[in-house]
This record gives sequence, C-alpha cells and structure tokens, in this order.
Amino acid sequence: MQEQDEVIAGYIIQLEDEQGEYSFWTLHSEWDAELDEARLYENEEDATEQAESLQQKESGVVTVEPVFEGDEEDWDDVDEA
Repeated sequence: MQEQDEVIAGYIIQLEDEQGEYSFWTLHSEWDAELDEARLYENEEDATEQAESLQQKESGVVTVEPVFEGDEEDWDDVDEA
C-alpha cells in the first residue's frame, strides 16, 4: 500500500503468466524477466493504454504498477512519452 509521502516516479507494465512468473514490458517492445529492463512510463494513461492492448494478446494477467521515487535508481531509461 502506498504511503502518503511516497511520490510516484512512473509506471511499469507487468505480466503474470499461468505459472505465477512475472515479466515486464521493455523499451524493445518485448517481455523480459528482469525488472531493471522494464519500460518506465511517465503517465498512467499511456501505460494503461499499452497494457490494454497487450492484454488482448496474452493469456496471463497484464497490470500497470506504480514505481515510487527511489525504486527506480538502477534504471537508465525513462520513456518521455
């Protein structure tokens, strides 16, 4: 649960497959098991639109998850969409 003083830095798209494994949508338009390869969306609407499109093609569950400031320190790429 988000605490009131936590600031959202962006959003990622994740896929939970039938085995309960997680993958993350990347800048290269593919799924990757490495969280640090995930594409970071600046706004929730863009991430949600992409997730809805991806869900139509996937049998697992696609969700948009917030990334809080400090969580993204190891990420080099931020999508400016």
